[in-house]
Amino acid sequence: ARILYLRLKAQRLTPQLEALAATDITEDRLRALYASQADRFQTEESRRVAVLWLNPGPDPQRQDAYLAKLGQARDCLYSNEDLLRHPDRGFGALAIDHSEHHGTRFKGGVLGWLQQSDVTLQGDWRSALSAIAFEIAEVGQLSEIVTTEAGIFLVRLMGIKPAVQVPFAAV
Repeated sequence: ARILYLRLKAQRLTPQLEALAATDITEDRLRALYASQADRFQTEESRRVAVLWLNPGPDPQRQDAYLAKLGQARDCLYSNEDLLRHPDRGFGALAIDHSEHHGTRFKGGVLGWLQQSDVTLQGDWRSALSAIAFEIAEVGQLSEIVTTEAGIFLVRLMGIKPAVQVPFAAV
């Protein structure tokens, strides 16, 4: 099979590629292709988030305790003027005591950038987080405390990068 593949490549594919490489493509043709496939050159909106996450598992008592714990974290954040004025700090030291997410716990809860397409990941932790993040309207705001199959979340929106069309020159 490999020998047949290499022979087919040498006899048919390589000459076709060489012929295409030898022809000049005009800028007008490139612009027409760019215009006809504009959606390929559109970036998604991205949101930078911080998260407090607790996983109660199937235990209802633990779930109630975790809901209270995140409610306490929410109240602490609203009473801390320094954190309120600086959404770029995420949850600050609150993340250490109010989150079980190892990747963000000692970084103020800061997870990073999420896209709207992350919502389509079925049953994924990141999908649940992205769905919550894209419901928050303004930078610095907190989500409600949200319970999903993936756990209990409190999310803070830290930044927004709007969707943009990549310019023709960059493409």
